[in-house]
Amino acid sequence: MATTRVSLLLLLAVALAGSVAGASAFTCTSGPCYNGTAAFYGDADGAGNEAGVCGYGPAVAKPPFNAMVFAARDYSRTAVGCGRCFNITCRHPVCNPDGVTVTFADYCSGGPCVDNDVIEMSGHAFSAIALPGRESELRASPTVPVTYQLVDCRYSSSMAYLVDPTATSERFTVVLLYVPGDAYPGLLTVHFKDESSEDWVDADPVGRYRLPKFTATRKMVAPITIKVEGHYLIGPAPENPTWSVTAADVIPVGWHGGKTYYAA
Repeated sequence: MATTRVSLLLLLAVALAGSVAGASAFTCTSGPCYNGTAAFYGDADGAGNEAGVCGYGPAVAKPPFNAMVFAARDYSRTAVGCGRCFNITCRHPVCNPDGVTVTFADYCSGGPCVDNDVIEMSGHAFSAIALPGRESELRASPTVPVTYQLVDCRYSSSMAYLVDPTATSERFTVVLLYVPGDAYPGLLTVHFKDESSEDWVDADPVGRYRLPKFTATRKMVAPITIKVEGHYLIGPAPENPTWSVTAADVIPVGWHGGKTYYAA
């Protein structure tokens, strides 16, 4: 596991180093910027695809995601990944120079998003990058040039745990929601502890670290405690860039697949 994690860190460092420089009204403050093209999909003020590959489901339309999500093709140059947050600023006369922060929620399966590297933002997020009152003018453009930068995720609520609809006691699987800091699944460490033992059980990532979904390596007996460890790109204190969240007994007896649970 340690060797794999180091390899992932090296790969992500190479991806970040390969970012594309270019003119933009937005100035990167904490790392490299990427240039691209964005469009919106779905309803003009909608949440995009609630059946996205990342597994967030209807949660993308609710706080704290608030439909501020986007999709992109699966490639490493821009270090996209489920749960990661980016500041996106468009380069157009009606664009808000401050941009918005959005969460990566889906991998594109085809169309311009794959063929031409177009970022597909939810209608709500796309409208939010425009100046107030100019949203319809921006949406009238099929695509707009954008600059985007990887940033720490900061949500108004604590992390939540969506039990996978297919989960069983023998194969207990959760999707992590609202992960702070750098939420790339391959950089998270997840452990479970259940009623049957005081020992922590390692959780295996699903989908080769692409998805925010983790499965216990043995049968789990509720109530189940979940511990997640991660890091910040720019921590609250430079000497402490890591974080750890333990949700005691967050998955109760009688839990249901498809339901989201929150720490007390």
